[in-house]
Amino acid sequence: SPEDIPIFNHIRSTAYRRRSSVLPPIPKTLEDIVIPDSLKFLQNGDRYVTFDNPVPNRLIILCSSETLLALTGKCSYWLADGTFRTAPQKFLQSYSIHGRTQWGIHAFVHIAMCGRTQQQYELIFQALLHHANTNHIQLQPLSIMLDFEQAASNTFLSIFKHSSVLYCHFHYCRSIWRHIQKLGFISSFQNTDAKRELANLFGLPLIPLQHIFTIYEEIAAKFLLIIADIQPLLQYFSRTYLYGTNFPPPR
Repeated sequence: SPEDIPIFNHIRSTAYRRRSSVLPPIPKTLEDIVIPDSLKFLQNGDRYVTFDNPVPNRLIILCSSETLLALTGKCSYWLADGTFRTAPQKFLQSYSIHGRTQWGIHAFVHIAMCGRTQQQYELIFQALLHHANTNHIQLQPLSIMLDFEQAASNTFLSIFKHSSVLYCHFHYCRSIWRHIQKLGFISSFQNTDAKRELANLFGLPLIPLQHIFTIYEEIAAKFLLIIADIQPLLQYFSRTYLYGTNFPPPR
């Protein structure tokens, strides 16, 4: 009966004590994280822990040769992104590489990273390339879609020299909006005309490349008429996405 079922709070200490008696101790540092051999392989014998790099650049790559074969055989277009919210304890971010198939977008590679440096991204892509070559798999993505993480972008292009990098439109829009918040312009965008020009700015990457610079100058001119002190936002946008050294489109 329901009355006979113990309340969790009453047995919490006993349950945790029993669990800790059969599990290894919880790691306190990155050095303490040791993956036992029994967890490095899948039931079919395929290696799943592809790469485990030691501190100070500790990162763990989870990917079987079967999924890597699917990634290269069925997916010419990759997507990659990291998140801090679901990162394993002691790690900075959880990074994943996805492939686009005719059935949708699927995650093929999962990585636990302790940093975001170019050296760490080099370790990731070099390890995947080495694992693929060892299993006679040829990785040849046509493109990868990333957020605006320059370290990841530079590394990918240096290793996959015949591929291209695309940048995520969602991250692009979110970056602009965050800068609007940072500069204190939110109230200025209650204006209908300002909202329209912001929508045009969000849509700028979607128009043909040869028209981008001309259209941007038109958007900027209208912004200056609507919001007198908008210049810092326009300077940020031009420096970051158009004329600067970060992510300018080819002219």
